[in-house]
Amino acid sequence: MTVDYLQLKRYLPSINRLPNPTKIDKGDLINEKFLIEKASDIEIYYAPHNEYINRDAKIVIVGITPGWTQMKAAFQEAKVCLQQDATLIQLMKSSKRAAGFAGTMRTNLIEMLDACGVNDALQLSTSQLLFSPMPKLDAYDFSN
Repeated sequence: MTVDYLQLKRYLPSINRLPNPTKIDKGDLINEKFLIEKASDIEIYYAPHNEYINRDAKIVIVGITPGWTQMKAAFQEAKVCLQQDATLIQLMKSSKRAAGFAGTMRTNLIEMLDACGVNDALQLSTSQLLFSPMPKLDAYDFSN
């Protein structure tokens, strides 16, 4: 397991100040508090979804970049974890699981993985279980 506490700790105060998770919108996240880099018309914003990497994963699913849906899901889950006094490791894992290919992207990905037989190879009834909090699935990792 690899974790990036430094990056997360830098943004924790701003995450703590976010509104109720169900009320988070683009204005809360797409702003200078979470801006990492800006070059010309390209802006990169922080999202708490890839601070945890499972080095023992049996399968790694990698996407090019998260979009708004994934960013929002990561922040919503991080805020919930902070409200529940979760550990930073729990926050990292939970945010990653919530945000990983979230939305219709996840639905489509699960269909493709099942069609390719990934669920059978991993002895799962469906690839949807890769995104569940089941402890036995800590052997899998995904990033987008």
